[in-house]
Amino acid sequence: PACASCGMPLEKPRDHAVKDQESVYCRHCIHSDGSHKTYKEILEETAAYFVHSQGLDPQAARKMTQAILSQLPAWRDR
Repeated sequence: PACASCGMPLEKPRDHAVKDQESVYCRHCIHSDGSHKTYKEILEETAAYFVHSQGLDPQAARKMTQAILSQLPAWRDR
């Protein structure tokens, strides 16, 4: 399974939001109070991850992230 908000693989208990294996969200998409991050927060954080991990240009990373997020359940109707 993958996070319904950012697509991160949910392979281990610690990958899930608040370590709840029933959660469809990952630990990166939920605030410490348990609320879901906004689309803008997810977009910016995920794009920054791609810049850092894959060396992508920030604009290319943002475009790629927008394409990915548009396919995920949390943002499909956005």
